[in-house]
Amino acid sequence: MIRPLGRLSLRVRELAAALPFIPVRPDRQQLPQRAGWPRELRELAGSFNAMASAVTASTAAQQRLVADTAHQLPNPLAALQLRLDTLEGQVDAANRPRVQRAGTEAERLNA
Repeated sequence: MIRPLGRLSLRVRELAAALPFIPVRPDRQQLPQRAGWPRELRELAGSFNAMASAVTASTAAQQRLVADTAHQLPNPLAALQLRLDTLEGQVDAANRPRVQRAGTEAERLNA
């Protein structure tokens, strides 16, 4: 009856191992120490705890990446917009629509 828990624990460990930022499997000291719990249930709980830690760490890393990108992106866009604004008066009539489209796209990206 406990054998399915062992298989579930193994699958959870495999899923957790595929996520970044965590050890491949919890060691024995990290297993929950619950009186009366069978080893398989403690291992399953430890695997879930490891996977939850991995998901939390991965989410935090993604949030940092998005925040860093959002912080860095306006600088090149502002430089591009400035160059396009400066260039606009010097472009011949045939190329003016292209420069205007590029400026509109830069404004859209900046927004």
